[in-house]
Amino acid sequence: MRFKPNERHQLDLGTVWYRNTFSNSNYEWDVDNTTVTADYAYTPNNPLISLQAHAYYNETVLDYADHIGGTYAGRRIDNETWGINVTNDSLLSVLDQYDLLLSYGLAWDHNSFIPKKNRGGNHPGKIDKGSVFTDLQWKIGQATLLAGLRYDHYRLNGYRPPYNAGIAGCPAGGPTCGDTWEHNSDGKVLPSIGFQYDLTDNWSLYGMYSHTYRPPTTHEVFYAGTPFGDGIGNGQSNNLALKGETSDGFDVAISYQNNNVFLDKDSLHFRLGYFNNRVKDYIFNDFGPVAGLPYDTIMWVNSKEDVRIRGAEITLGYDARVAYINFSYSHSKLTNQPIGFGTGINGGAASLAPDTYWTIDLGTRLLNERLNLGTQIRYVSSSGSGLS
Repeated sequence: MRFKPNERHQLDLGTVWYRNTFSNSNYEWDVDNTTVTADYAYTPNNPLISLQAHAYYNETVLDYADHIGGTYAGRRIDNETWGINVTNDSLLSVLDQYDLLLSYGLAWDHNSFIPKKNRGGNHPGKIDKGSVFTDLQWKIGQATLLAGLRYDHYRLNGYRPPYNAGIAGCPAGGPTCGDTWEHNSDGKVLPSIGFQYDLTDNWSLYGMYSHTYRPPTTHEVFYAGTPFGDGIGNGQSNNLALKGETSDGFDVAISYQNNNVFLDKDSLHFRLGYFNNRVKDYIFNDFGPVAGLPYDTIMWVNSKEDVRIRGAEITLGYDARVAYINFSYSHSKLTNQPIGFGTGINGGAASLAPDTYWTIDLGTRLLNERLNLGTQIRYVSSSGSGLS
């Protein structure tokens, strides 16, 4: 839904509902998801000001169907995420008029993981992530320099259940530790640099290097085992030393863009790309050492080997204003992805990534393009076929 009282102000509101039922680990899972978005743009016809603000709220509710037997039947977990991103674009003149586009802003996201019923070892937690960033595009003839710098910081809080003295740093001979809320935080500087070269008015080459970061989730840090019945696990399986994943990624692509191809004001675009990412400290579920225990226990740990993710992507789209169609395809191959504990047991292959995705998006615009009606078809391949 769009509100545009004049050329300076525009507000877009949207919502998406999603529901799915599937089987995993001998349980029937029911997933309900609701997403609400709000996008505001302020464009006062000033080269230094083009403000965009994006806010969102997302809630996912997971239920283990209680009509199927099992220790965890009836479990209910609520996962809420909300955030805001504010960006301003400024056009500056260096060699030519308005040849430099500078984008800068800040973002904040909050996630709350809230077990509602039969939580077992899934304990409550929350994480806040903040970012400040700047990106530039400097056009020099047919070439465009692309560069960016951002700082990401997170603070994570979660419940640590009780664990015995003499284990996992709890002083020997003293009382039981845990039953407390613990926190962790970290931050990273993340640069990126790349280029775009216009071969013709329609064809372009693109290349980019970027350093990215994913902090650990509350579930990964405060994982408390797999207790049965009314058990809540124990704090010795928590891994407060768990590192976030960092990635060094390279992308290259060739693209085509043209207007007025078949009809007046229509557009046609095509992009073929290749990506190659090296992930350090990849997070997966496996056995890890715990001080004071003569054996390893199951927890979320960092991989000692780097994981490689490489593949190809294709996007193709045509927009005739009254109707549109878009197609995207991605195929990837993973090297050195660790196989976590439980993978393949009772259908639990969730830690293996699918290697192929494709999406078809088509629709029409009505009421002077104020109403969009469309549909999407998505395909996700089986997990693990792209491993090596």
